[in-house]
Amino acid sequence: MRLLAFFPAFAYLLAILFILQGIEVIPASGDNPAIGIFPYCIDLPIFGGEIINYGKESEVIKGYPIYVNNSGVAWYPTWGMLIILFALVLLYWELLKSTYTTDLVSYDHALSTIVFIIYFGVWLTQPWAGNSLFLTLTLMALLDVIAGFTISITAARRDVSIG
Repeated sequence: MRLLAFFPAFAYLLAILFILQGIEVIPASGDNPAIGIFPYCIDLPIFGGEIINYGKESEVIKGYPIYVNNSGVAWYPTWGMLIILFALVLLYWELLKSTYTTDLVSYDHALSTIVFIIYFGVWLTQPWAGNSLFLTLTLMALLDVIAGFTISITAARRDVSIG
């Protein structure tokens, strides 16, 4: 269990996204490569339904709405929103890990930096990752790197007492 906590949580999320991207939903044709679950599931409603206008801006997403309050406004949760909510929990976990002052924290920050570089490279080069969801995950990985170093330096400064 300690080994799982050693690696950055965003690395696990990236591995999950690569696995989801590799699973074919739409069969490949000659000029249209297969689209994996990851880009397909971004606007797909969690509670069923179908996507209208896939590949363009989604005009209508049919599904089962959740009525948040008495105003009558319907919210259609999507898989992309679920991925972002999960990534926010992972970001909190990473920020909590950076408050500890152990020897392994510096390795964790170095690995987080490598994970951010991989996120950024994938966002720039892979067609399935060129969307706003993956950009948001990339910026969360960047925030993990910057905040991790900042929190660690501040925590280490508090531990050192001179005089």
